[in-house]
Amino acid sequence: MTREINIVGLSTGNPKEYSVQAFTLLAAGRTYLRTRNHPAVAALPGASQLFSFDDWFDQASGFGNLAGEIADFLIAESERDPLVYAVPGHPLFGDATVAALLKRAEEAGVPVHIVPTLSVLDLLLPTLTAGAGAQLQILDALDLAASTDRGAFSGGAAPLSPLRPALVTQIHSPALISAARQALSRLYPQETEAEIIPVATAAKAPFGRLPLARLDQALEDGVAMLALPALDPLQSGRDPAALQQIVARLRSPGGCPWDREQTHQSIKRHLIEEAYEALDAIDRDDPDDMREELGDVLLQVYLHAQMAEEAGQFTLEDIYDSLTAKLIRRHPHVFGDVIAESAGAVLENWDQIKRRERRERGDSEEERPLGKIPADLPALARAQTVIRRAGRAGIDVPGVHTMEGAPGRPEPANEEEFAGALFALAAAASKAGIDAEGALRAATQRFERTANHSLVTAQAAGTTHETAGQRAGETRKGDPVR
Repeated sequence: MTREINIVGLSTGNPKEYSVQAFTLLAAGRTYLRTRNHPAVAALPGASQLFSFDDWFDQASGFGNLAGEIADFLIAESERDPLVYAVPGHPLFGDATVAALLKRAEEAGVPVHIVPTLSVLDLLLPTLTAGAGAQLQILDALDLAASTDRGAFSGGAAPLSPLRPALVTQIHSPALISAARQALSRLYPQETEAEIIPVATAAKAPFGRLPLARLDQALEDGVAMLALPALDPLQSGRDPAALQQIVARLRSPGGCPWDREQTHQSIKRHLIEEAYEALDAIDRDDPDDMREELGDVLLQVYLHAQMAEEAGQFTLEDIYDSLTAKLIRRHPHVFGDVIAESAGAVLENWDQIKRRERRERGDSEEERPLGKIPADLPALARAQTVIRRAGRAGIDVPGVHTMEGAPGRPEPANEEEFAGALFALAAAASKAGIDAEGALRAATQRFERTANHSLVTAQAAGTTHETAGQRAGETRKGDPVR
């Protein structure tokens, strides 16, 4: 027997909307139903005996793989005899299970035939706001539900934009609509009203409305769709594109006079200030303040990106592109086939990748083997970064062993003792009229120059990093603490 799958759309359920071929297949074929909650099903021969996937939707522990599982089941069932898969509406408009079935059937070499019927969309479009059809997003509620499967690790995967009108199809299960509502709540304000469109009466506007917060009440008898309006950026604060448009408006002619006057240089201090305020919120473990302060940091990124776009230098999308490419490139143990079973192995790979990147950019690794370390970092943070990189290169830090072994100067036993020692040093510097920040910054720069020079010399001579480290760690006039 030839394997074959016929996919038939049930449209609104009116038999007059079926072609002769569709009617014949539904009447005589082995029919599998996406759902029996459709007005057409009751009129099908042997309707009560037909297999449906309703239990699969109602009892699913997650929706991420459900479309593929349904497709695999139908392909396996087609080994016995040709079958019919019947779905609400038109098969090619907003049905994730059909999309999965077409893909997997092609891979398995199983012929699939789409049997056309009148699309619900054909009936619905005349009722939509003028121009809405051109920008309309159409997606299966299953796609929305699947985007919630990974919880906090979903990465904001809801596959639509609230800035364009959307039609969510194939709502026929309480579990499905609950998960879809959860996905929509990440993008839309809870008071956003959706039109509830029963498939059986898709041509009969006006339709009922419900706010997203009460969307679980939308499912009655039959299959429904949701029509979501396009939101103005000022209403759509949950969408990143809205923030981008608001910042552009602030900087545009007729925007905010203060924002229009700013430059990269004039606002750069705000980036530091906002970062410190975010750190303060993190230290206080205050989620509300963290949300607000991280937003202020994000605003600085958007402002600098907007200024760069105005100057023809780069765009926010360029930032996204370079950042995502860098994250993927620097994590081959996640996105590639490199194995890194410990944090140490990750850091070793990271250093190798960054050295390769510097060479590709034309940066002179021979002059600066420790890499680029921002001069504007706070002195203590910069010192620790230099010391950490030098240590990974096998370079000893001058003075550390001497200080640890000196009589009366034991190594601090814990963080509190260490903080006390730092505070005492700051007090001594203040008493002596010394700028502790500047002194530490200068000492770090001296060690950095010495370490880079030693590494360059070692590379040229073919000696080891340990030899270079001994040279860098030699006590000399002007070195930090001895």
